[in-house]
Amino acid sequence: MICEDLKGKKVLVTGASSGIGSATAGLFSEQDCFVGIHYFRTSKGAEKTLQQVKKNSDGVLLSADVRDKKQVNEMVEKLPKKPAASTSLSTTPDRSLTDNPSKRLRWIIMKTYMLLMSAAFSW
Repeated sequence: MICEDLKGKKVLVTGASSGIGSATAGLFSEQDCFVGIHYFRTSKGAEKTLQQVKKNSDGVLLSADVRDKKQVNEMVEKLPKKPAASTSLSTTPDRSLTDNPSKRLRWIIMKTYMLLMSAAFSW
């Protein structure tokens, strides 16, 4: 089932190289989202996550230490402005957040948890 408000959106999932982050990236790909797959030190797990994501949609690997604001800003800027598909993607529901990567990242994290809660309660 595709959640229409997520279809075609661009999302960034932190800690997506394993566990809940990897599962979250997979759920977003099932919603036809373009997924930014974050990892910190090693890309091995993130590469596996990307393979899973690409079965449903598309994505990109991104590395950063999320404790470092500069690295977070750089990571967000590395997300493609327009992916290969012709769909226009947006990371936020509101243009007022686009100039503030920290607010944008918090919104994405909130959306991630909402999707996970929805999936958990539908079981």
